[in-house]
Amino acid sequence: MTGTGKVPRPVFEEMMDDARKGKFDGLVVWAYDRFSRAGLKDIKRIMELYEWNVKFISYQEPFLDMSSDMGHLMLPIFSWIANQEAKRISERTKAGLAIKKKAGVVLGRPKVKGDIASWVSDRNNGMSWSELSDKYLVPKETIRRRVGATQKGMEILVLEKEPKTAMP
Repeated sequence: MTGTGKVPRPVFEEMMDDARKGKFDGLVVWAYDRFSRAGLKDIKRIMELYEWNVKFISYQEPFLDMSSDMGHLMLPIFSWIANQEAKRISERTKAGLAIKKKAGVVLGRPKVKGDIASWVSDRNNGMSWSELSDKYLVPKETIRRRVGATQKGMEILVLEKEPKTAMP
């Protein structure tokens, strides 16, 4: 799960729904930024908890108690800080990837070479995904994905890397 608000968080949404229904009366988090880093959306979420009589308790930031004026003052400040932290993490990650790419490091999953026609034939002859993986020394999910795409009429582009060789 991500706390930036960019990716759906079904478990988080289920928890908020349970809070709205009054299934619990307190939510304890280790630190505020573990709850979310979505910025202003955080304030809305914590205020919703407060309106539903669910106490938000941050172990690391006990002063974020929404039953006090101090909590109401500190919430937007911590929301902004968490949002800035999320931006910095993203910037550092992108910068690190750019450095690696400039140094010639190939990013992403390595390409796997294989005979898709043989995979399809063997699969049609009853071989399991695990058996195909063992036979061709290619991860079964790679085989499943490529065979599935081929059977749907999609064209698979070139596979560049030689498969692993079997251990003696």
